[in-house]
Amino acid sequence: MDTITAIFITIGVCLVPILIFFLLYRKQKNRNKELRNMALKLGLAYNEGPFEREMISGYFYNEIEGVFDGFKWKIFDYNRSYGRRPRTTQTQTVALVKINKHLPKFHLSTRVLLSSLSLFTFKPIISGIVNKDIQIKFDRHAEFSKKYIVRGKNKKAIKQAFNERVITYFEKKPRKLIRNPEVFESNGKELLYYKPGRTVKPSNLEAFIKEVKTLIALFTAN
Repeated sequence: MDTITAIFITIGVCLVPILIFFLLYRKQKNRNKELRNMALKLGLAYNEGPFEREMISGYFYNEIEGVFDGFKWKIFDYNRSYGRRPRTTQTQTVALVKINKHLPKFHLSTRVLLSSLSLFTFKPIISGIVNKDIQIKFDRHAEFSKKYIVRGKNKKAIKQAFNERVITYFEKKPRKLIRNPEVFESNGKELLYYKPGRTVKPSNLEAFIKEVKTLIALFTAN
């Protein structure tokens, strides 16, 4: 290999990471712009961030906030690392909604590979539920129990919250355990929903809000 060839190879090796960084940066900036425009279209406020929240690890950006269809919303991209080193970084779009009804604290997550360890994979964000808390069993709803794990402290209140309407809604969802897991949490005053590792396209933001609102309405209906 002559000197000129070696120089060009060295330059190429140095330029590739720079090019990748630039493309990712431009993609993120385009997403920010599109989310801002969509938020304004829906009458909601937008904050690019990044910023942090008390008691929650990781950082947040692209926060969309405001009242929509009678509920107070906060929707944001959440970036969190987990696991042992080398740690895995996961980004997802999260909906956090303030509700006008008190619910028990709970953490619902899709069963991953039919495992009961999904709480380790989908660490709670707001509910404070830990793996030693009770796994609520719904013996009369085998299909629901095959798809989801629900944990919490107040077994009686949680079973009351997961009424027939709620159970039926989850049972009818397609069972895509690996490709499309989901997490739903309550801290008593707020409900939180996201699909791990998945961000919502700006063009699908309104549809995402409507999907979450449908779920929330099942829990808050009298």
